[in-house]
Amino acid sequence: MPVRFEVSTLIRQAYPSLPKTVSYPEIRINRPDDEEGNAETLITFTLSGPDSNSGIGDYANEYLIPRLSEIRGVDAVNVYGSNTRRIDLVYNKKLLKNIGLPVGSIISQIREYYDHTNLGRVYEQSSTGNEAFVPVTLSGRDVSGFKPGEILIRHNSRLFRLTELVKIREHESEPQSYYRINGLNTVNIVVQSAPAANQIVAADLVKDKVNQLRDQLPPGYTINVSYDSSVQLKEELNRIILRILSSVAILLLFVLLVSRSGRYLLVISFSILANILIAFIFYYLLGIEIHMYSLAGITISLGILIDNTIVMADHLRNGNGNSVFRAILAATLTTMGALVAVFFLDEDLQLRLIDFAWVIMINLGVSLLVSLFFIPALLNKLPLRKRHTRFTLRRTRRKIILTRFYGKTIVLMARFRRTLLLLAILGFGLPIYMLPNYMEGEAWYSKWYNNTLGSQFYIEDIKPVTDVVLGGTLRLFTEDVKHSALSNSSLRTSINISATMNDGSTLEQTNKVFEKLENFLAQFDEIEQFETRIYSPSDAKTIIFFKPKYEFQNS
Repeated sequence: MPVRFEVSTLIRQAYPSLPKTVSYPEIRINRPDDEEGNAETLITFTLSGPDSNSGIGDYANEYLIPRLSEIRGVDAVNVYGSNTRRIDLVYNKKLLKNIGLPVGSIISQIREYYDHTNLGRVYEQSSTGNEAFVPVTLSGRDVSGFKPGEILIRHNSRLFRLTELVKIREHESEPQSYYRINGLNTVNIVVQSAPAANQIVAADLVKDKVNQLRDQLPPGYTINVSYDSSVQLKEELNRIILRILSSVAILLLFVLLVSRSGRYLLVISFSILANILIAFIFYYLLGIEIHMYSLAGITISLGILIDNTIVMADHLRNGNGNSVFRAILAATLTTMGALVAVFFLDEDLQLRLIDFAWVIMINLGVSLLVSLFFIPALLNKLPLRKRHTRFTLRRTRRKIILTRFYGKTIVLMARFRRTLLLLAILGFGLPIYMLPNYMEGEAWYSKWYNNTLGSQFYIEDIKPVTDVVLGGTLRLFTEDVKHSALSNSSLRTSINISATMNDGSTLEQTNKVFEKLENFLAQFDEIEQFETRIYSPSDAKTIIFFKPKYEFQNS
């Protein structure tokens, strides 16, 4: 990584002296065999200003991209939404006809003026004896600095300046879409993170750099964050850490309530600490990254490793030795074996779950070592007294009562086993709600289905009831539960205004209508931001976001 920063600094210093046709060099830390799609969108900024769309894009490419590209963890920075400039050459048809100059000759000579011609190779032998072929190229002029007054056109032994034959008109190309924030022309700056980068750290570095550059923006320019992947990552990370701490606290609380011994709680706490510290050593040696999936694996495995610790400690405490270790080993290996299925999943699923599986297997494996070696050694230093049973008659009476209750419950469940089985099936749910409303085809079963389960009466009157009654928890899960904790949608109060123009309307006419709407919205202080997206006369909308204190007000 330090080499990359050194190269970035040298390129930044040398960039002003490079030809104007050369874009800012793109430095990647990927290996040659890395896929191009490995980079993920880290942050998206919107740059707005009073200048034209192309002028804002030029400023972003010249001043912002070089400074953002050298940040640690940034793989690429791209600018989208900037219109390109177009130069039109309007020729005088009558003048060209009088001098006998065809338009094709003007085009070919302009192309020749900027052309690069390969002249071949020159054989060269250095003083050290090394031999090489050096290519020789005849380079044309710099196309970025188009100067029509310097271009000469030859015709019939005469030379004409291009400006004598044509009129030069420079303007922006017609936009194919519009995107504005608060009525200002906007371009999007998309920052992508490197595959192995820490996205939270990289995002903080990018935002710190943008805050520094914000003070240097020209008057009227604003740069805002429109998407930040690190916000949701931080929220999910904090949530998982809270779950881990809560799980440990609840488990230790149960240990204390059951054992009613501070020394026993201390033994279990030291064992958990040893498990975690040793496991982190293996994470480092095996190159396991700590992220949300691996933290979730730690949370899940905590309960199992505490069970192993308690079972081994209780057997040693009662003088039964470590004979129970074989049972612990068998149960733990069974759980670890179930995780092997992750290695047979599709590649994209493996990338998500591989660290999750490795973390659980490492934690369980470490728990076996701790149970076999650490706990016996710890009990030698912190011996636990063997618990003596008091009030034998009272305890026996309680056991008898609980056993009788358990027996009666089993008898009752066996008597109504069909009803309980039906309730269990309905509680889980039947996929009746997944049946389609219509079945295509002319086969007899298609007609039968469309006349029964696909009929209007069933869909409107019966299906809403059967879906709820027979769907059970399966329907609730598939319809209401989000399958991803990292949802890209921010749940904010907003108003969406969509418009469709009449047939034959142009993109420019649609844009003028929305400009009037933007002027109307700009007078309300309660509005934090409004975004306008116009892709076609039939696809145009404005999204209005309110300030937090006005989001839930009715008026």
